[in-house]
Formats: sequence, C-alpha cells, structure tokens
Amino acid sequence: MAPAPRQTRALFTALDSVFRPVDAKDSECCQEPASIKKLFKGDGRWDTRKIILGWLINTIQGTIELPPYRIARPNALLGSVAPDQRVIIVKQCHQVLGDLRSKSIAIP
Repeated sequence: MAPAPRQTRALFTALDSVFRPVDAKDSECCQEPASIKKLFKGDGRWDTRKIILGWLINTIQGTIELPPYRIARPNALLGSVAPDQRVIIVKQCHQVLGDLRSKSIAIP
C-alpha cells in the first residue's frame, strides 16, 4: 500500500529540512541525501514485507524469516555430508557451521 502523494511530499520535505542540499561549493565526493537512483529501484518503497540484509521482515505479523534462496544453501551444505561420514574437511565444517550460525536467529 503506497502512501498518499501528500504524505510522500511531506516526508521528502522533512528530509530536505534536516539535510542541506549539495551546492557548488561542496567537494565532488558530497552526494544528495536521498538517492533518486535508489528510489527508482524501489529502496524507498512502502512495504509491510521486505528483504533487508538477507532477511524477510514482515512488519504486520512481526516476524522475521529466511527467503527461499537462503534456505537452499544450508540444505545443500548439509546434503554434501554423508550421514555415515566420520571425517569432514575443516573448510567444509567451517562452511556448515558458519552458515548455520548466521541463520540461527530464525530457528525459534
């Protein structure tokens, strides 16, 4: 659900009042506070479900979950280790543990 144009205009007016616009005296490394390019890509889209830092966040339900493409990697890593395998390469062990550790917040 997109906000009304009046609300969007008020939001960008507030943004401009907090951050001064870039002028000719600034160095070339200064950038506009709100990137028009990123806004056109959809970064400023008003969604209740959005992927942020690789997590699917649902603000209505108050949940955090993994998107399908992030669920596939631990399944593939665990599938590469045979159930009766007694020894594992250290690098492979670190990959499995690191991937599961980064996703452990979503387990509960």
